[in-house]
Amino acid sequence: MSHRFSVTFDDDAYEKVMSICRREELSQSEATRRLVHEALSLHVTEENMDFITSIINEQIKAAMMPYMERLIKLTSKTCIQAGTAAYLNAETLSQFVPLQQQQDFYEAYEKARKRAVAYIKNKD
Repeated sequence: MSHRFSVTFDDDAYEKVMSICRREELSQSEATRRLVHEALSLHVTEENMDFITSIINEQIKAAMMPYMERLIKLTSKTCIQAGTAAYLNAETLSQFVPLQQQQDFYEAYEKARKRAVAYIKNKD
């Protein structure tokens, strides 16, 4: 079903429509219909941009989730191994270093931790 109505353009808009008509070999009616259709499609797209963006975000999260979970697991395993190594080191030191030469473990740990943090922050 089609509806008819007339539209009045200012001179500048009229010239632009006529230029499109000549360039694309369209009637004034057909060119106007196409322009209105494109404008309406653009308007609908702009209105739905938030909805479309949320769908895209959900799809990206769904695609990235397995990789993020894998990285989280690897990081937690690394932390466990680092903690195990630190305490094995402390145990080894306490068993094999003579008592009079041992440092307080907490003091040694803090010094080592500060050095490790400084190493991580180093940008070289």
